[in-house]
Amino acid sequence: MSAWAGAGAFLGVGWGVFRDYPFTLWSSLTAVLVGVLCAYLGVYLVLRRWSLLGDVLGHAALPGIAALWWGAGALAWWWYLPAAWVSALAAVVVLAWMSRRAKDRADASMAIVLAGSFGLGAVLWSRGQRAGHGPSAVQDMLFGNAAAVTEAQAWGTLGMVMVCIAAVALCHRPLALALFDPSYARVIGLPVQRLEGLLLLVVALAVVVSLPMVGVVLVAAMLVLPAQAALLLRWRWRATLVASVALGALAALAGAWASIRWAGVATGPAMVIAASVLFAGLWWWTGRTSRGGSSPVPVQGQEPSHVG
Repeated sequence: MSAWAGAGAFLGVGWGVFRDYPFTLWSSLTAVLVGVLCAYLGVYLVLRRWSLLGDVLGHAALPGIAALWWGAGALAWWWYLPAAWVSALAAVVVLAWMSRRAKDRADASMAIVLAGSFGLGAVLWSRGQRAGHGPSAVQDMLFGNAAAVTEAQAWGTLGMVMVCIAAVALCHRPLALALFDPSYARVIGLPVQRLEGLLLLVVALAVVVSLPMVGVVLVAAMLVLPAQAALLLRWRWRATLVASVALGALAALAGAWASIRWAGVATGPAMVIAASVLFAGLWWWTGRTSRGGSSPVPVQGQEPSHVG
């Protein structure tokens, strides 16, 4: 028996499931795309010390989803994405404004926006419940649902993932300088605030794209866990990005298949559990093999001269 067949037997699934149940192909593809996107952007966020940003924007999408649900009732899932995007953009604007007013308190600004967004979303959610609307696709937006993914959604996710990764990759070098050493970036004339704003916008779009698969509550974990696990390896920049993307894709695929294989298992939590297991394994392994060397990946305040 091959390794792939053995893995399929262990999970209780086989490659024939793609033929018998086509939705499993699209859900698996979408999960991998979401895992790749979150893991890729997560490296930038973790090194910039913006790990809380994904949680902020995930919860910031909740008021838009809840407001549309309250006002229009149960709708198909795609109707909630523009509402979530507008709500997340509003949070980006507030964060940008607060960061200019309190430059040394970015964590406090994020915590305030997170708490305010969640409170507003909870109020609007309760109003929707009082109006007697059924949860429908809204429930999938909270925790994710791989079984609800369609072919059109998979192709749409692919397009959005390509746009997000291309936007960051094309601006990689100036963005890296602006994030890791803002003072040096300003000295050489880089528009630091615009570059940070670009990252905020891309992360907001990535969060909204990930909602049907991961959900509002746990999207932040997929932004942070694969990236932090890859950083444990203490590799150089490009190798760290590749490792993070591979770990994110693996965790997402494992979570999606667990959701498909076992009834009642939500996709988002399963993906996060898989990512947590990978992180714990790498943390244990690197702890045994580490010799105390410093990481070659830049952190804020150091010039990333080797980043390219």
